[in-house]
Amino acid sequence: MKHIDQTIVALRKKIPRVISPKVFDILKYNHRFLWHDSQKHLYAFGTSSILTAQGSDRFTSIEQQTQSLSLIAQDKQTPLNIPLIGGFSFAPKTQEPWEQFGDAQFIVPRICYEAKSGEEHAYLWITAPQQECISLEQEFHRIDELLSNTITPLSEYKVQSSTMIDQASWNKTLALILEKIQKKHCQKIVAAVIQDLTIEPTPHPTDLFCHLDQANHDVYRFSFTIGHNTFLGASPETLIRKQQNTIFTEALAGSLPTTQTSTNLQNSQKDRHEHQLVIDAIERTLRPLCHKLDIPETPRLRCLPHITHLQTPIVGTLSKNISILALVQALHPTPAVAGSPQQIALDWIASYEAIQRGWYAAPIGWFDSNGDGTFAVAIRSGLLINDQISLYLGAGIVQNSDPDTEYNELLTKQKNILSSIGIS
Repeated sequence: MKHIDQTIVALRKKIPRVISPKVFDILKYNHRFLWHDSQKHLYAFGTSSILTAQGSDRFTSIEQQTQSLSLIAQDKQTPLNIPLIGGFSFAPKTQEPWEQFGDAQFIVPRICYEAKSGEEHAYLWITAPQQECISLEQEFHRIDELLSNTITPLSEYKVQSSTMIDQASWNKTLALILEKIQKKHCQKIVAAVIQDLTIEPTPHPTDLFCHLDQANHDVYRFSFTIGHNTFLGASPETLIRKQQNTIFTEALAGSLPTTQTSTNLQNSQKDRHEHQLVIDAIERTLRPLCHKLDIPETPRLRCLPHITHLQTPIVGTLSKNISILALVQALHPTPAVAGSPQQIALDWIASYEAIQRGWYAAPIGWFDSNGDGTFAVAIRSGLLINDQISLYLGAGIVQNSDPDTEYNELLTKQKNILSSIGIS
């Protein structure tokens, strides 16, 4: 693929922190990206450049395209590490209803608000393609004035209609998976389903994101809008976070409703086995790339409002300079969202799963020109198109998985997502 060199002019200025992304609602751009995690808030609007890729080489293609980007600072204070924001599909050949997103899409935002945890002020980036020859200083003052606008209250939403796989059909799907596991063809397959809902009134994506943000703490909250399509969610799972030569990831697998005792989860042979599959896969991937990799021997509990997971945090020191996109490609998909062995699980998903995963359970996040960044695994998520939202729900199936228990886990996750986005 031939890539065209692009030159982007950038200006960054310090501004007061805003109290809500809703102050930016007045900006009318086709692309809008909202992101909250424990370290950073990012709001991005419009595009000065769009990077897209299709097929199994989508990771390397995006990396090659970033090397064709040139950033020029309009003043001496502006650094040249504006975040590029976007994500990848779970698997290549994305189909309806994910055509707007494609197999991979990243943007150099026209306007980007960035606030880091612990810092009193925030920063506002303004960019433009060099050939446009516009005054970024004037554009900055125009946007800065808009930030004093009054914020409208959040709307509440109700479900008008809903459809989801019934338990009998779910049990048939699990019977196929369990038979495959029993015959030793694989150890785990993650089965995913969709719940389709019609919402009234027609939701505003920023409102849904703000509801997510208020209901979920210490998770990744994201919303990526392209036209009338918005992919949003609140994921507890880190795929990879990189800062210089230090990386962080985690195994997050094995779960029970939070109402059940933690002892049940930690003593569950089935859940510990499922969890260990993820640890082993991550270790096989990262051990050759790191001269130090710390993996605790015993998982801890990650308690969320409706569900509790087994979690093992993994920290490594890279032995050589590797970009975050190369790490994303190496890690995705882990057994937490696909299964084990990986290729057998992916073949089953492609052949038997009745849905298009699109960007569900795939990498979403940001990276900069230093090769650093953060990517979450886009679970606990949904695709909003006008007044229709499709919630994506998954369950990891291993030996001794009980179909009724797994179906109830889907309902627990569904309840969590709906309540989080202010839908009753």
